[in-house]
Amino acid sequence: MPVVLCFVALMCQVNVAAAQSQSLFSGPALHRALATVEGRTLQSPADEWQRVRRLPVGSTVTVSATGRSAVSGQFMSADVEGITVVPLGSSTPLTIRRDAVVEVIARVPHRGSKLGAVVGVGAGALVGFMSAVSLSDRDCGGNCADEKFLIGASLIGIPVAGGLIGYYAFHGRPKVETVYRR
Repeated sequence: MPVVLCFVALMCQVNVAAAQSQSLFSGPALHRALATVEGRTLQSPADEWQRVRRLPVGSTVTVSATGRSAVSGQFMSADVEGITVVPLGSSTPLTIRRDAVVEVIARVPHRGSKLGAVVGVGAGALVGFMSAVSLSDRDCGGNCADEKFLIGASLIGIPVAGGLIGYYAFHGRPKVETVYRR
């Protein structure tokens, strides 16, 4: 544990020294040094604005801007000029200029569950195998083509369906994320 503390202290000193060597101990250099100490990766405002532009239409966002109270609503679009939001309880889109935007917070949908997919495939494989064994014991009567097809579908289709159901059924709640901050 003492080794970890020494390493963290050394990294903090290196980052502060780097910021001082740029002779800009305030502003961007200090911001970069503090962000590195906090373990965050720092993006330029242009990169962060690209994240706003990539939001899915209909996402729930809260936009804070200078000279107005925060606006919550559905994201419509964003371009180099600004962001367009339909405020909650309104049907009229509101466009806020990019230079006035201070912060954009969005409810980002959580992706599916990888563990749920693995469990779903496993359960589907078990059910598919049991179904295939049951189908193989059936009397096919003169032509076994339909039983062969159903056995193949059981061994392949049911595990795939189980994986998809597991992935999408256990995806979790959307997370609230700061997408842009000036």
